[in-house]
Formats: sequence, structure tokens, C-alpha cells
Amino acid sequence: MLEKTAQIVGEAITNGDWLAFYSFFPEAYKAKCPSDDFLGLMAFAQTLGAVPQGDGIVYVLDDVSIDGNNGIVSSHFEKYGVEVDFFGSQSPEDNDPDFVWQDGQWKMYVSAEIMAEDNPCELSEAETGATPDEPTPTLAPTVPPTATPAPTPIPPGMTPDNPVAAGGVLQGTDGTETVVTGIIEDATSMVLETNLFNESPEMGNHFYLVTVAVRYVAGADSLTIAESNYSLLGDNKVVYTPFEHTCGVIPDELGAELFPGGQAEGNVCFQVESDDANFVLIHEPFWSFDGERRFLSLDAKKLGSISDLSDVAPATPDPATMSLPPGEALANPVPSGGILQGTDGTETVVTGILEDATSLVLETNQFNEPPETGSKFYLVTVTVDYVSGADSRTIAESNYSLVGDNRIVYTPFEHPCGVIPDELGAELFPGGQAAGNICFQVASDDGNFILIHEPFLSFDGERRFLSLE
Repeated sequence: MLEKTAQIVGEAITNGDWLAFYSFFPEAYKAKCPSDDFLGLMAFAQTLGAVPQGDGIVYVLDDVSIDGNNGIVSSHFEKYGVEVDFFGSQSPEDNDPDFVWQDGQWKMYVSAEIMAEDNPCELSEAETGATPDEPTPTLAPTVPPTATPAPTPIPPGMTPDNPVAAGGVLQGTDGTETVVTGIIEDATSMVLETNLFNESPEMGNHFYLVTVAVRYVAGADSLTIAESNYSLLGDNKVVYTPFEHTCGVIPDELGAELFPGGQAEGNVCFQVESDDANFVLIHEPFWSFDGERRFLSLDAKKLGSISDLSDVAPATPDPATMSLPPGEALANPVPSGGILQGTDGTETVVTGILEDATSLVLETNQFNEPPETGSKFYLVTVTVDYVSGADSRTIAESNYSLVGDNRIVYTPFEHPCGVIPDELGAELFPGGQAAGNICFQVASDDGNFILIHEPFLSFDGERRFLSLE
């Protein structure tokens, strides 16, 4: 507390905020030296140039020591790193402020000699430069204290106490924008009907379901969007997460991998205390640090719209990206018909494409289910050569994914077709070759697809891209 007091006093002096400086003196001193007299003294000191003000002046706190109720602060003033005098002293060290504990806080120490004066603020003839034969000059006009700049307001969404208003757009620190398009305040019945293995919420709790639309506006690579990016906070100040406060299997659970420009929609569900209310949705990137949470107020009567999200213009190709060999960046894929060279020693050639394989897949197995409304099955036939490597390698559907104009990454696992004819799958030693089909459930309005190859255990920079158009 002493260190904080000293810092505030130093800033008040540096900024010329003499009323703030005066507020730290003991009440006994203030009784003998009214504020108007004190301000007059400061104004006169400024005319002598004895007060170190101006650009570059800083108060430097060197050390703090406390002995019982007494505190001593070692400090000095600097201008551009050089010590300066205060009130005409020969050494800044002479002016190290002393403090005493008074009325529950640290106060400036005023010596007994000063307090013995009739008026500690009265200027002597030596101070004013007057002689006994000359009248004491009138003090300079009182200088009003320098106004403390108002703090920069914190934008909505940065704190739970000042969230983005309900119905607004929540801008994440990961380049995403989120709008809430639906809220079911008690989704218990819906969730229990979704899966027969779902368990009822704990006593005194219920399921709270939020529908969101997320657009990946800007970023350098793909980004996974999931339930785990969101949590919930209400009046009870309990943070609910989908993992620790689970609902079980929910309909249309949020989950997608997007490239910049992509958009995902889905549900996020939390098991909340039934006596909690006035919820705030929290967004947090998957790998997050302090200060990366963003907050959005929730109100079932004030929902957002997908149209509120920012339009994403086609990205201008990065010259550095375009200088890479074809296939090493999404913006510069291997041209259609070319050979896709993987980082795992494989070479892939596309030998066939069936843009709508829905009928073929449904005929393959009676247990295959039709694609979701607005989707279709997209089948790619490939030939893969294992050119070089130290050991055998498994070649499978899971090595491949697909991305189109919608910038949604489709994988055979998360966007399955079911049982397909001649599914790709083999274990090869160098020199071996495999051929087969890969199938993806894609949005019917998506197109201009690019095939992505990725080794089974891959790291950043190992994806390769081949145009299918």
C-alpha cells in the first residue's frame, strides 16, 4: 500500500495535479495551510522553474522500507534518464518523501519545524526575492489542477460485466465471429429424446441449449470450431462448460474445421443450475491465454442473424504463398490431373470423380442412410504409389479430406457416406500401389473442390492440395 501511495504521489507531482498531491498531507498540515494557499505556493514554485514538469519528466520509485508505522520511500525525478532537482535542492536524494500511517492510510510526512510555523504555506522574503523595504509581491494566480485524462473505455465484450449486447456479434480473438440464432432455456426433454443413453440432469439442474452461427473471418490456416470453444456464466457466477457440465448427445452439435471464409452452425449445450439466470456466453480459442475470453449477453427474445456476420471477400493470394511449389498451399494447389506428392513418400493421382454418388452409395448397403437435407455424397477414386520410405505404410480414406468454396473441411469420419464400394485401404512397402474410393458428405451448394492429403501422424505444413476442377 505504501508503494502504491508513493507512486500516486509521484504521478501527481509529475502531472502537476497539486490538489491530488495536497490530499496526501496530514490533516494538521491542511489546517494550517489551506488548499488555496498551497496551490498559490505551487504556482509560485512553477514560475521559478523549481518544479520538474514537462515532457520527459518521470517519477522513479527506487525502494520502499517500512519500520513500524513509518515508511520511507527512496525516489527521484528524471528527465530523459537524467536526475533533476525538485524545489531547488542540490541533490534529488534530499527530497526522498517520507510517509507516516494516519487515518488508515499512508500520508506525507511534514517535519516538526514546518508544523511549528504559524503558516507553513507563507513564503519568506528570501523565497519571494523581496527586501524589507519592498512589499511582498502578489502570488501568481492559482493554477487549476491538470485534469486527469479519462481512461479509455473498454469495448463491450471484453469483460463479463460489460458483454456484447444480446443479439450482437461476438468477435473472438481467433478471427471468428459468433451470433446466437436460437436459445432453448430448458432443453431437457429435447436432449433426452435425442439419445436413449442420455441421462437426466442432476437434481436442481436442467439443460440449456444455445444455437450459434460461426464465421471464420480471418486467419493464416484452418481452424477447428467446436462446443469446447464456448462456456456459460450466470448470476450464480458458476462457469458452465460442455465437458464438465455435459448434456450428453445433442442434436446438431457444433463442430467443423474451417478455412478463412468458412461458416459453421450448430448447438452448444450446458447443464445449468435451475435457479441461475441472466446468462452470458463466453468464447475462448482452443489454445488461449489471459485476456482472450469474449462475452455475449443472452436473451431468447433478442437473437442474432447470420446476415449480421461480416462478409469475407476472397483473399488476395499472399506472394510468399504463391512462391511455394504447387500443392503446398490451399491458394496454390496442384492443377487438376496432376500428381499430388505427399510428405510421407506417397504420390496420389485422381482417376475418377462422381459428383453425386448418393444413389450408388445407398445401393451399396441397405443400412446406409441418406445424406442430410441439403447434402449429397461426393466420391473420388484415387491411385496411390508408395515411392519411398523406411518401412511399410498404411494407406486409407483418413489420409484425405476435401474443401470447397464454402471453406468447410470435409473428412470421411466427420462427414461419412457409410459403406462405400471399393473403399481405399492397404498397407504398402516402398514400391507398392493401392487404388480405391474415398467418399465425403458435402453441402449440395458447395463446389470447386480441392483434395487434401495428410499423413496419419502429421504436423504443421504437411498438408498437400490438389485441385479437382
